[in-house]
Amino acid sequence: LGYFYDQKDRKDMLLITGFAMPGGLATNGSKLTITTANAVAGIMREAEAFAVPTSSKYKTINDLMADIKANPKSVAIGGGNYGGVDHVTVATLAATVGVKATDLNYIPYSGGGSLVPDVIGGRVAVGVSGTSEFSTFVAAGKMRVLAVTSPKPLKVIKGKTLVQQGVDLTFGNWRGILAPADLSAADHLNFIKVMDTVHETQSWKDVLVAKSWIDEYRSGAAFTTWLEKENKSILKVLTDFKLIK
Repeated sequence: LGYFYDQKDRKDMLLITGFAMPGGLATNGSKLTITTANAVAGIMREAEAFAVPTSSKYKTINDLMADIKANPKSVAIGGGNYGGVDHVTVATLAATVGVKATDLNYIPYSGGGSLVPDVIGGRVAVGVSGTSEFSTFVAAGKMRVLAVTSPKPLKVIKGKTLVQQGVDLTFGNWRGILAPADLSAADHLNFIKVMDTVHETQSWKDVLVAKSWIDEYRSGAAFTTWLEKENKSILKVLTDFKLIK
């Protein structure tokens, strides 16, 4: 984000962001915020998945939560950045069994590329990430899904929802597009029109279906307003969980 904000007079640059960025900025003490940029569009939301190696003793999410409740530090949980969507997903789930976010043995990874081998190899007890990070490995029989955070089961990945297992929780990571703050009003409007056009194409609709992504589209002023509220909401959640002060 610092690099993005440092670029001036760039009409050829956009930034893809999501839940992880506000949390990452806050937990690292950065004074930057995603709301300084020109909001273009929020494009989708992806459910989270809890995955274990196929050899794992855990068969359901409740099996996992029983061990976390008994001894939180004994269960290594791998996911994205500290304070990001994976971390908040785990913390929210842990709160349902009375475990504090600060008591979890949460191990942050830079992304799915580094997390997946450690899940398959059993170096963490469970991995938490967007469904697209795990889907091919689940299909190949190298991972088993304990739960997904979507309201209903997904075609892209085999696994029961939290709701189906008695946990009243749905969640997911959104993705949005930002433009530089110094972009002219005309160029900003042009980017919005481009994204509005893309959103209506059959190819994008096909991608949403193929990835089991939720079509959560907002553009222009609607996305700007939503983003400001979402940013505050994320910071409140992290504060409530005592992940930031």
